[in-house]
Amino acid sequence: MIEHYKSELFDIEGCSIWAFKKTMPGDIKKINPELSIKDDEDIKRDHYILCRVCYNIITSHNTIIEIDGNHQHTFNNPSGFVYHIGCFKAARGCMNFGDPTLEFSWFPGFYWCYTICSNCFNHLGWFFQSNGNCFYGLILNQLIENI
Repeated sequence: MIEHYKSELFDIEGCSIWAFKKTMPGDIKKINPELSIKDDEDIKRDHYILCRVCYNIITSHNTIIEIDGNHQHTFNNPSGFVYHIGCFKAARGCMNFGDPTLEFSWFPGFYWCYTICSNCFNHLGWFFQSNGNCFYGLILNQLIENI
């Protein structure tokens, strides 16, 4: 089953997954032109959520979802670091990398891998996937809103 997830670039039920490559930040927009915006009015109208470091558009309010009854969750990783995350059904401004694993998954049955900002490579959270279902768990203090 895990071999299916190791493909270099694939799409599960509309969930975009980027394999992490040594790509210059400017090249990302060539790969995915939807990451660029036309003007400030587009940002204000859609209430985008941005990377706190570089202001790259990561996702928007219309992608917020609840997992296990909540949008926000607080978890510790095995090293004891505490993360406060929000769940999103899509995050086009992210790149996912690493081999998906079930080890220490905060959501039972979901494989996870890291997700980073596609512009500055700041660690933004994790991408979770299981049986065609997928979502992003993004670290809320690494994001800002444009409103």
